Amino acid sequence: MAGDFLFGDDDERDSKRTFGQRDREIVYLNAGKKCQLCGKTLELHEMQVGHKKAWSRGGKTNFKNCVCLCYGCNNLMGNDNLETYLKKRGIKDPALEASSEAKGSLESLSLSQLKDLAKKHNIKLKSTVEEGLFDTTVKAPSKKQYINKLSKVVTKEQIAAEQRAEPKVTKKRHHRREPGLFDF
Repeated sequence: MAGDFLFGDDDERDSKRTFGQRDREIVYLNAGKKCQLCGKTLELHEMQVGHKKAWSRGGKTNFKNCVCLCYGCNNLMGNDNLETYLKKRGIKDPALEASSEAKGSLESLSLSQLKDLAKKHNIKLKSTVEEGLFDTTVKAPSKKQYINKLSKVVTKEQIAAEQRAEPKVTKKRHHRREPGLFDF
């Protein structure tokens, strides 16, 4: 800590490399008490917490970036990120496959259906503001952005249900016209 204060925090790495006991138990239980790579059943004291993106390469020590591993898989993984490790071993990541399948299914939905699905899953995408020399343009999120976000959280069943749902019909609003000079 004192070194960080004196010399500045030039190191981009997360200051915390390991989990505490309670966090380790959460990772262990969320993984079903098994190595998430080889499926070997583990005791808590055998389990090692690995980083999906290696800590030495800027990966954070948090639940989103961790994986429950046995000693052998953690050793084999080394400093590779999870995706690289799986490719080297010829292992297909079910989460990545599910995500790519979901993307394919989501592409068949209209933008309004994607927006409805995002709303159901409490996913909010922000518009982008582009400033030119003389004007400012606000761009709404694209269909591709909705697909990328939704593919990580929706199931095939939810997409199918959205495809079966009847499209919402929006009523046209008729504006009352004020009587003009020549109206009788």
